[in-house]
Amino acid sequence: MKRILLLLPANNKAGVQKIAANLARSLSLSGWVVFISYPILPYHRVYGSKKNYRTLLGTWKRYLLQFVTNPNFKFSEIIDDVNVKHRPFLVKPGQRYLQSFDQIVAFGEYLLPDLYTDDLAAKSNLYILHPLEIVHKNPQYLRPIIKGFKGKTMALSPFTQNWLRTNLNLDVPVLLPALSKYFWPVPLECRDERKYDFLINYIPSTNKGIDLVERFIRKITEIAPDKKIGVFASFTDVDRVQQEFPNYLIHTNVPEQKMPKLFSMYKFFLYPSRLEGFGMSPLEAIACATVPIMIPGVGALDLFGVDGKNTIFFAEEEIEAVAIECVNILNKDGEIQKYQHNCTQTDFNRFSPDTYAQRLLDIIGEPNHSW
Repeated sequence: MKRILLLLPANNKAGVQKIAANLARSLSLSGWVVFISYPILPYHRVYGSKKNYRTLLGTWKRYLLQFVTNPNFKFSEIIDDVNVKHRPFLVKPGQRYLQSFDQIVAFGEYLLPDLYTDDLAAKSNLYILHPLEIVHKNPQYLRPIIKGFKGKTMALSPFTQNWLRTNLNLDVPVLLPALSKYFWPVPLECRDERKYDFLINYIPSTNKGIDLVERFIRKITEIAPDKKIGVFASFTDVDRVQQEFPNYLIHTNVPEQKMPKLFSMYKFFLYPSRLEGFGMSPLEAIACATVPIMIPGVGALDLFGVDGKNTIFFAEEEIEAVAIECVNILNKDGEIQKYQHNCTQTDFNRFSPDTYAQRLLDIIGEPNHSW
């Protein structure tokens, strides 16, 4: 059987972990022996200058410690039904170790120096997820990484693909991620009548729209204080959320298998992010007939969100107006049900976990079998 290594950056971002876990599961079910490995240093090592190297090492240490203790996501939640070899190595794999794999997929902008060599080029693949956030909108950081890489490169979404084309004159194929097994097939039991109105995605970052969250909640509280609001937050932000919203439901440390049930409690899902590589949470919400409220043109949201149908799109300056619009939808008899029905009619096939492995293998040129 063929062996494949999924090489992740040394941080605790649940989004990257979920993408890797879904790909690992799909590959394993296709007959591959899958390994998931973590480098000892993240991508910062490639372009970190001596001036800020100590700061970057501190950042890496914090990421690594958060990963080890992160309760938000566990690979076992997705790959527990297949025989996947999961070894989260916290050391840099050496050249001989890398040679033992038939294929290597490096996630993100971090690359081991060993992957630059000619003998590994044929089996090395770079899966670029989110260039803008990682390089802080400075393409100069990414150019030397791409320039020295001789393997295949692919993008997570058309957003990342267009960014690479515009900034680096690099044309790469798109490998869309897959919904997890908990959202595939779409859970029918998550389409019943909901008790609560708004689920708020809370991340204290301007890129993730924390200012828009605060404006939205203020407006809802002003015009419709009877509406029921819940906040979905990271375990690291719980204390802050409890102080700001003491009267709201707070959801944290929710296991992956219980996420469909969480979405099914709410009619709307506010996801005001300004910057995403893809944006899986709104897709998962739609799969559960929960209507996302989001900014168009961010990540891959336009691939599955249709304004006025299964999604409410809004411009940043219109956040108060969209709060009013959503309250009107809730107050108009049968209106929210129309949106929820449209959610159930969304075409999810391109995000199927059943085809994730084959879509990867088609891009990297592997045969249809693993032996």
